[in-house]
Amino acid sequence: MPKILIVEDDKSLCQVLGESLQSEGHTVEISNDGADASSRLRAYQYDLLVLDWDIPVLSGIEVLKQFRVRGGKTPILMLTGKSKVDEKELGFETGADDYLTKPFELREFKSRIKALLRRPAALQSKTLKVADIVLDPSLFKVTKAGTEVALSKKEFAVLEFLLRHPKQVYSADALLRCVWTADETVGTETVKTHIKNIRAKLVGGGKPSVLTTVFGVGYKVDTDPE
Repeated sequence: MPKILIVEDDKSLCQVLGESLQSEGHTVEISNDGADASSRLRAYQYDLLVLDWDIPVLSGIEVLKQFRVRGGKTPILMLTGKSKVDEKELGFETGADDYLTKPFELREFKSRIKALLRRPAALQSKTLKVADIVLDPSLFKVTKAGTEVALSKKEFAVLEFLLRHPKQVYSADALLRCVWTADETVGTETVKTHIKNIRAKLVGGGKPSVLTTVFGVGYKVDTDPE
């Protein structure tokens, strides 16, 4: 479930865009000004950023510029009422990946989002399989040895994230930044509890858990559990 940050001061538009993306199974976070958005981008990781040019406190182009200067790689879709070629060129030169000029059709917005999310291979909505565990993002379904396992929405998101990055170790802090949103007031103990619950639900079959702990470092999915 990709995590998307929408930065837009038009709250009615935010609601429409947010509900549209959530209906596609995405995790959506909303920010209404540039300073708040910049703060979120420093503290959390996102799979896609929808960024309006004309936002208060700090302009969208300035948020974009600062994010890219810090090394941010997240794909960015700019929303703007500006149609002049030189203004769009400035956006692309600063680091925007795509543009939508207001007003736009919701269908086109969703199409642009899908195209940008397809670029990082790790985010492609394909079935994930490790050992006897299969996760299907499109069906929100996890099975172990052919038997369906009931996970909460956040447990599913944590497992999906780790399955998409096999053998990579993530600390509780890193998982908090990558899977949870800035609007969720949780700490690392919540992450640890989710890991414990997922592991408990995936036991059985006489095989060791694919979800392993690297003591003192973090957690990873082991593609070759012994």
